[in-house]
Amino acid sequence: VDLSALLESECSEFAELGHGVAFEGEPGIQHLCRPDALARATRNLIDNAGKSARQRVVVDAQREAGPAPKGT
Repeated sequence: VDLSALLESECSEFAELGHGVAFEGEPGIQHLCRPDALARATRNLIDNAGKSARQRVVVDAQREAGPAPKGT
């Protein structure tokens, strides 16, 4: 799944409802996951952050160097 697009979409939905939420991460990050579960977890995190933040919530995602996946 395009993780960046999923996170940006969730942030946009909150922003449309008047919440100060923005996605400022790296575009095009691909991630093998269950998209519905990740979207639900993301919504929960944004909602919780919004309840405790005094300013806007910024969601960020960046690629990080690490070991090569097995089999490559």
